[in-house]
Order: sequence, then C-alpha cells, then structure tokens
Amino acid sequence: VLQRCVEARAALASICGAAGWRLVASTERESPAVPRSSTFLKREAGLMWSKTVAQLAVPAVDACAVVRESQLFKTWYPCCVESERLAEVGRAEGLFRVEQRYEFPLVPVALREDIVLHGFLVDVSEEHGGLLVCGRSPKQSEWADVRFPPKPPGRYSWRTDVTALQFFVEPCGGAGCKMTLQLGVDDPGDACPNWLVDALMKRVIARLFSALGDKAAAVASSPATSPHAACMAANPQIYNEWLPTKIAACEASRRASARLVAAAPAAPERRWTSSLLRCFASPAAGKA
Repeated sequence: VLQRCVEARAALASICGAAGWRLVASTERESPAVPRSSTFLKREAGLMWSKTVAQLAVPAVDACAVVRESQLFKTWYPCCVESERLAEVGRAEGLFRVEQRYEFPLVPVALREDIVLHGFLVDVSEEHGGLLVCGRSPKQSEWADVRFPPKPPGRYSWRTDVTALQFFVEPCGGAGCKMTLQLGVDDPGDACPNWLVDALMKRVIARLFSALGDKAAAVASSPATSPHAACMAANPQIYNEWLPTKIAACEASRRASARLVAAAPAAPERRWTSSLLRCFASPAAGKA
C-alpha cells in the first residue's frame, strides 16, 4: 500500500506540475468529443515522458468506462489489433494485454508490439477532485496465478515494458470532464531524436483522444451498437452506483475548492491524508 501511495503521489505531482515539460502540440478541436488538447514531453533520468491533457465533451462515467473496459481497447486504441483482460481484482484493479501493429507505406513488413499492463484506481476526490489510474508493466513473478501470454512470434515483434501509464479524470460537471494521459518509457536516446518523437506524438495522441472521445460519446448517442454501453449495462453496480458515487464526490470537492479560492486569494494547500490510502485497489479496497 505504501509503495502505491508513493507511486500515486509522484504521478499526481507530475500530472499537476509544469516543471520540465515542453509543449509538443496543442489542438483546438480534434472531433466533436475532443474540443481541446495539449501534449507535453520531457526526457530525464533515462526515461521519456509524455503528458496529454484533453477536455472531453462527454460524461466522466462514460470516459471512465472506455478506459476501464480494457478488453475493448482494440475497438478504439490507435494501432491496437488485440486486447484482452487477463485478471480482475475487485472493481478497480486489473491485468490486461494489448497488441499493436504498425504498418508503413511501401514497406513490406509490419511491426508488432505486445504490452502487458497492471492498473489500479486511486480515489483522490478529496485532495484533487479526480480519479487516478496508475499502471505499469508487471513481472510474471508478481502474478503467480496468471500465466502471461507469449509475445507475438516473428522477427519484427517485441514486448515493451511500460514504466508508467496513468490516466487522471477530473469531472467538470454536466456532460464534460478533463482527462490527462501520462506515459513513461525507457528513453531510446539518440536513436529517437526530438523531431521524430514530436511528429509521432502529434499523430498518435491526437488520434487516441479523438477515438476515446468518440467511443465515450457513442455510449449515449448509439447505445444499441456501442460495446461500452453493453458492458455498462451488464455491470450496473459499477456504472450506475459505485462509479457515479465517486464522480459525485469529485464534483463536490471541486465545488468546495472553488468556494475556498473565491473566499481567499491564496490557493488551498493540497491535503495528503489517509484518504489517499483508502482507495488502492486491493481485493478488499476494490469493493469499497
């Protein structure tokens, strides 16, 4: 639990901070569901980090459903051709695998990337008015009861170890929310110069949030054909009770913070209390 607390605190400090980040791209409107987004990059201590902040014109519960239903990543995540949930611990912790395929014009081979990820929810509604998902690539030894699938066969395939994959969702009231995606991987150094990273980030991240926003919007606009709407209908305790309760707590906290800011010029200090520890998705905490 303490290790997860440290991980979550570092994630939020980076997500909410500006130090060291370089703006790579800023868009005003990628799709009706993604009005604005900004992407930042930093390289430090052998790691390459990206952070994208997007304002989504969709309800927070629908955006969370797109992120939570990892087995459906192949229906929207750019270049993803396979996705499966390997294990689920309670309501807010899981292990999943995605496979991505990259094809290039005039190149006769396709690259295949395989990623295994473990993610858990952190309820920071009181401190930050949002919900944080922390993820990373685990070791097989950490999941003795779950056999990891082998990496895709072939000369041009590999398994990537992700140092950190984090989503931070901040409900904005009504039918909107702000979502931040932060990703950390080993820095390839000179093999991947900044101009190449910038070009890839502009292309991939814009597609990612456009697709995420479109899938979240389809929950309400096309419930009969939306796979995420079907998952939500099959899990009413999660999507009609548990998650809306947490989102309501986030909105209440943000309203309270706004009143404090309006009453005093100085911003209220962020409180790191035991509430940060209450929400880590152990089997017991996942049912809280």
